[in-house]
Amino acid sequence: MKKFLLATSVLVATAGFASAEVTLSGDARMGVIDNFSEDASLGFTSRTRVTFTLSGESDSGIAFGGSFRADNAGGIIVQDSNDDGIIDPTDPNEVNNGGASLGRAGSVFISGTFGKLSMGDVDNAALSAVGQVSGVGLTGLGDLNEITYMGTEGNFFNDPTAIYEYSTNGFTFYFSMTNPNYVAADTDLDGIFEDGEGYGTDETIAAGIKYAIDAYSFGLGYENGAFEGTGGQDNIALGASGTWGGFTLKAVGSYASGNVEGSQYAVSVDYAMDAWGFTAFYNDESGLNDTTGPVETQFGSDPTYGIGVSYDLGGGASVVGGYAYNSTPGTDGCDAFGDNCDDIGGAWDLGIDMSF
Repeated sequence: MKKFLLATSVLVATAGFASAEVTLSGDARMGVIDNFSEDASLGFTSRTRVTFTLSGESDSGIAFGGSFRADNAGGIIVQDSNDDGIIDPTDPNEVNNGGASLGRAGSVFISGTFGKLSMGDVDNAALSAVGQVSGVGLTGLGDLNEITYMGTEGNFFNDPTAIYEYSTNGFTFYFSMTNPNYVAADTDLDGIFEDGEGYGTDETIAAGIKYAIDAYSFGLGYENGAFEGTGGQDNIALGASGTWGGFTLKAVGSYASGNVEGSQYAVSVDYAMDAWGFTAFYNDESGLNDTTGPVETQFGSDPTYGIGVSYDLGGGASVVGGYAYNSTPGTDGCDAFGDNCDDIGGAWDLGIDMSF
């Protein structure tokens, strides 16, 4: 948020507002991406995104604001993009996330001495308290570093999510709930999204606590939710991080019980030296592949790992590259956006990352 357009930056002083401001920031990237899947080929990857950030403060000292990306501003898109007669709610080309105008992208907040309340496409309490380990690559390479949390995917079903947080003496407390109201899939293929049509999820409720002191932090999170008609699901997550000199070590893990039973964990190491940065991670979600619980699942992924390097060019530009390996079977490989990296094998990318 180093620069903003004068035409979109507004300062107001009235009886209703102490001040208000709208600023612009952005990010961009350009480079190449390749993977080792059978049908892989070298390709280009590039994108440019603009973020609007709104902030203000009332006469009584209550801060308020919001933010959203320009590409996420629009409303719902529903289309049968592959002409198969079925609208797939899990395919963003057929049903998108609804956009910031409907609370399914971006976020809004109010804050004061009482804490902070946010709504929108926000992380839930457990993820906010525990977090993820570091990822690699220009594109993220499928975010294979991330473990699974409940109700945090920002999908069409559960946003806007609400989260409350309060900080005191190094402790931050979180509580969140996904949207209990949803419209799911057009399961009768009549072209109309109606209440009661499949894929609905009960709300996920989560709580978390984080403690940070000097260069160390510790997090604990709990989640409870259910997929409609399948019973309850619980998840307890733990995480810790510490920095020694140029090294930062992070570790997270969780244990799930209910329809899916099992554990997952991930660790990462970062090293910073002058303009250089180095990262390595390992993630194992195979414990979520459950054959003993109430419902047999293949929910988790087999072990994944990655390494990455970056060089800060200054002024908001960096050269970034990474390699990630996935041992979970799949069919698509990495696409040009660094997503869908679900073939067995490796993927790499290299390019320039920019922030404005």
